[in-house]
Amino acid sequence: MTAKWKYIGGARWYDCKLGTMYDSELSRLTGVPIGRIQSRREMFGLPPYSINQAIEPFAHLLGVMSDRYVAEKCGASVPSVRAYRQAQGIAPRSKVPTRQQRLPLGHPVRPFKDALRLVSAEDVALAADVSVEAVLEVCAAFGIKPPRHDPSPLVEPLQDVPGPWLGYESLLSSTSSAKISRAVGVPLDVVERRRAFLGVEYRRTAKADRFAHLFGLLPNAVIAKLAGVTTGRIADMRKARAR
Repeated sequence: MTAKWKYIGGARWYDCKLGTMYDSELSRLTGVPIGRIQSRREMFGLPPYSINQAIEPFAHLLGVMSDRYVAEKCGASVPSVRAYRQAQGIAPRSKVPTRQQRLPLGHPVRPFKDALRLVSAEDVALAADVSVEAVLEVCAAFGIKPPRHDPSPLVEPLQDVPGPWLGYESLLSSTSSAKISRAVGVPLDVVERRRAFLGVEYRRTAKADRFAHLFGLLPNAVIAKLAGVTTGRIADMRKARAR
């Protein structure tokens, strides 16, 4: 709903707080009558504040951690967290010590649960499209310490040098000599001699090579999601390594 400033009037310094806290609380903080606060909020088309707004950012912990733990995190009461969890159809965390905690079926990290001990939280977060903090909270809930993130080192490309049969130096670290030769129209032996003179090596690495240590430990589909490639590509790589 678009705010109709013709009826709302001039902006107020507390407009940004409308709908983010109880009308009574905002009235107490600003000294503005509660009726005026409520009327102004309704003119903006904002629903009244609900404690659910404080619980929603921590919904992924429901059923994984206790209601009391979630309540302490979000600042809501335990009964409010319990009511919200029940409304979402999420069972409470099991208190049986021998029973392993389970992630909710729709949790984005659930497909990568077995990978949490094998790859970094950053890699799982990228594959699951969630924040690193969300992955770390799941790891903490299961008592898992994920490996340290060790990204591939970046190679600083060279600056191109203008001149005849030159100007392709920035490609030497990321592209093969044959491909550079075809792209810029310079003889292959000239490109290779230029590479040797500058001491720049090119080593072709597959995108999924960084996750090759997971072959046989995780399903191909999970490794494919972590590497950002197709399941068929992972299957082909496993077959090639088995020969």
